[in-house]
Amino acid sequence: MNTISILKRAALPVASLALATGALFHEAGSVQAYTTTGVHWSGSSAGYRINANFVDSAAGNSAAQIAALQAGADSWNQQAQIPFSFNYLGTTSVSTVAYDGTNAVFYSGSDGGGALAVCYYWSIGGFTQQFDIQFFDRWDAAPGGVYDFVWATNPTSTQFDIQSVAAHEFGHALGLDHSAVLAATMY
Repeated sequence: MNTISILKRAALPVASLALATGALFHEAGSVQAYTTTGVHWSGSSAGYRINANFVDSAAGNSAAQIAALQAGADSWNQQAQIPFSFNYLGTTSVSTVAYDGTNAVFYSGSDGGGALAVCYYWSIGGFTQQFDIQFFDRWDAAPGGVYDFVWATNPTSTQFDIQSVAAHEFGHALGLDHSAVLAATMY
């Protein structure tokens, strides 16, 4: 009997964000811009739903948030030209991580422990069954106290780009792990 495995993949540490907007696939000598997690989808697409609940004014309205998250998901098919796509299925009210049959993307007003966002995914026998992507609000353990993340669809140098972080997290949902290449999306 197969058992369900849950894996948690931390997103970009706060210090790495400036490097997150680099190439999706980049080769530097023998170092690859991505590695695989060992799990993958059995089909050529996966649907997902968005809870556009970011609270920062720079994140824009729900339509702007949805567009940024969709662009992050679509980057894997458009830029990397892989035979897999993430399909936007509409909105959801999901706001917690759960193995509930819904691939959900949402903002959480909680501490990410130094991560901007996390992709949780569940697999059975090496095949991904579901994922949830959770964006965080702050880092409570920051030196000197709390560090608040300001999410934006058109970020300044002091804000965090929803689309770039979404591209990284959707890479985890796709089955990619972190990279040692500084300019790679999966760094």
